[in-house]
Amino acid sequence: MALNDSIKKNQLPKFECLMEKKEYEDLCLVFEQNKSGLNYIDEHVYVKMFGYKDVKDYYNQVSLDRLTKDITVPVFSLGSIDD
Repeated sequence: MALNDSIKKNQLPKFECLMEKKEYEDLCLVFEQNKSGLNYIDEHVYVKMFGYKDVKDYYNQVSLDRLTKDITVPVFSLGSIDD
């Protein structure tokens, strides 16, 4: 929620001049209504921002497991459900 608040207070106002008024208002509402953290931002911001079909498609595309499965030398990779 700290990231949500930081984006809402510090970053979002910088983008207002780059967006249509309605789009900016909708984005502000997303950060105002967020009560659950990063998953909410993923679903309501990043999916739209980067053109994914839905949040499942977004997670499938950005997850490391599909990129590391064919590595044939020892490697350390760390991922978590809430990273």
